[in-house]
Amino acid sequence: MKAFLGIGSLKVFAKVLRFLARIGNELYFEATKEGLILRVVNNSKTCFTSITFGGHFFLSCLLYT
Repeated sequence: MKAFLGIGSLKVFAKVLRFLARIGNELYFEATKEGLILRVVNNSKTCFTSITFGGHFFLSCLLYT
């Protein structure tokens, strides 16, 4: 996946990464045709969070298959 972010989107993306880092240290990225999915699970495997950024979030987005 190759994606470009505007400055506003970059700030939001950075805030989301900081939020996810508070939950756990295992971060998974999944690129789909709809956008980008970030998933995190905590160390004890008791908390899981998934956040999806749709294609409209990015200035441009190209998915490699």
